[in-house]
Amino acid sequence: MVMVRLGVPAQYVASAGRFVADVRAGYGLAGSADDDGREHAVSRVPRDDGDWITGPSNQDSEELSREVFDRISTEPAS
Repeated sequence: MVMVRLGVPAQYVASAGRFVADVRAGYGLAGSADDDGREHAVSRVPRDDGDWITGPSNQDSEELSREVFDRISTEPAS
């Protein structure tokens, strides 16, 4: 999963929207309008999964990851 968040000045919002639409179409990604409303389980990618590139992470990253997964599993979606 790759997630990108960018601040776009007002005059570029339309072209940024077209860029996002092109990326979605080019890679077959679902948009919020394509979401079927079901919640999907969140899990960590196994290090030995051949479909993903993974690497070791430092302790701070591991702690943050645990905290995020704990919050996802215990707090209701908004």
